[in-house]
Amino acid sequence: MGTPVLVHGGTPNSRHLFGPWLGDAERRRIRLISYDRPGYGGSTPDPSHTVADGAEDVRAIAAALEIDRLGMWGYSGGGPYTLACAALLPDMVIAAATVGSVAPYGAPGLDYFTGTGQDNVDAIQLYFSDPVAARKQSIDDREEMLKATPEQVAEVLKSLLSPIDSAALSGDLAAFFHYSSHDGLAPGDAGWWDDGVAHLQPWGFDLEAIRIPVKV
Repeated sequence: MGTPVLVHGGTPNSRHLFGPWLGDAERRRIRLISYDRPGYGGSTPDPSHTVADGAEDVRAIAAALEIDRLGMWGYSGGGPYTLACAALLPDMVIAAATVGSVAPYGAPGLDYFTGTGQDNVDAIQLYFSDPVAARKQSIDDREEMLKATPEQVAEVLKSLLSPIDSAALSGDLAAFFHYSSHDGLAPGDAGWWDDGVAHLQPWGFDLEAIRIPVKV
């Protein structure tokens, strides 16, 4: 069936995988696996869920699938969960990679907002100044995302995308993102909100504890 590699989707997202990724994986004899984090898609919410808890979710998934060793990668909001697994599951994770990952908030020497899209800057600042208003904004943002067509996705995310990324988010990729995010957000905004909160709180592990190969 191929070497298992688990994918941690972005924020918001769901368990679905892009067709070309699956085709490429098959050619390389790789078995891609993904899942819904708490609150997304078919997974029940867990407001207390931390980034570190994601490692135990992966351990449970691997046990259910009878997988002893696997690689993994995560993009955007899935990056921290990939790093959690790299740090906390060295007995299981062979190697890991992140693409456009979220960084740990408050890390020494890090200007967290440099290069961050304005919508995310506004949302994070609102979260710390007025959490109640921030939650309402999360609900409104979900409604906006659900109303958008595949052709409108890039416009909705305009402040978060470079010109190159905006141009790439079209055609089949836009259709995938639209379908995947809609399925993830179908139950409500809990997954999106809890993901954001987990990213901004202590992650629950030390990045310096990672000993396996990681590509960032």
